[in-house]
This record gives sequence, structure tokens and C-alpha cells, in this order.
Amino acid sequence: MLLGAGPALAHAGLAGSDPIDGEALSASPPTVELSFNQPVPPEFATVAITGNGSPVTLPAPTVDGAIVRQAVPALANGAYVVAYRVVSADGHPVTGEIKFTVEAPDQPMPSSASAAAADLPPASAAESESGSGSSIVLWVVIAAAVIAAAVFLVLRMSRGSDR
Repeated sequence: MLLGAGPALAHAGLAGSDPIDGEALSASPPTVELSFNQPVPPEFATVAITGNGSPVTLPAPTVDGAIVRQAVPALANGAYVVAYRVVSADGHPVTGEIKFTVEAPDQPMPSSASAAAADLPPASAAESESGSGSSIVLWVVIAAAVIAAAVFLVLRMSRGSDR
């Protein structure tokens, strides 16, 4: 009698994820966690996230045995696809994807003018910041005018002495 493990036992497979496939989240997840049915080599684990057709810039994932963790930057509301690729212990690639949406509630607008004014910097600070920028421009213009006048006088004097 011949007994052997079937090919399904030789390959890693996704056992679970956080967020789960199809989940609607009320906030952006700080990480995506992929759990496999066997340890995966860290050097062959890749994760990519796209949202609204655009790739999300990600650091390299971390692998701890059968768990692949991907740090995720703050995501805006929308639909996202997490595509993964790992290599089984037997060398076969395993790919797949999970989908989730971020549906964070809209941020409430300030209810009064005083609340909106509280978020603004003091007028003196705003004036001094904008004033310093225009002061620099003024000094550059003055310096350029002085240099231009000096060059004009030197050229005029040198032409006058040539006669």
C-alpha cells in the first residue's frame, strides 16, 4: 500500500487575514496581517496595496513564521486591494488578494465662527511670517538696484576715461 501526502499539503495557503476579505472598516488599518497555514520564508514575501487604481507606497513586510504583517500608511476612504505573493516551503509561489474598504465618517465642520477662529494662528504671528517673506524680497530688490547702479557708474566712468 502506498501512502503519500497530496500536493495540497505541500503548499502554503492563506488561512486568514486582518482585515478579512470584503470587510468595511470605519478607519484606516495600521497594518494588514496575512496568516498562512505554514511558515513562509521572509525573503520571498511581498505585499502590494492599491486603492482607486493607484499603488500605495509601503515599507517591506515583516514575517514571523506563518504570519506576514504589512505596515500601512493612513488610507483615505475608498476601496483597496491587498495583493500578496509568498513562496511555500516546497518552493511553489502562492498568490492571492483580499479586498476591503475604508469608510471613515466625515470630519464635522466647526459649528461656530469662534471654533473656526480657534484653529487659526494669532494675527501677529501670521503677519510676521508673511512680513518676513516680503522683507526678504524687498532687500533682494534693493541689493539688485544698488549693484546695477554701481555697475552703470563703473562702465560710464571707464568709457569717459577712454576719450
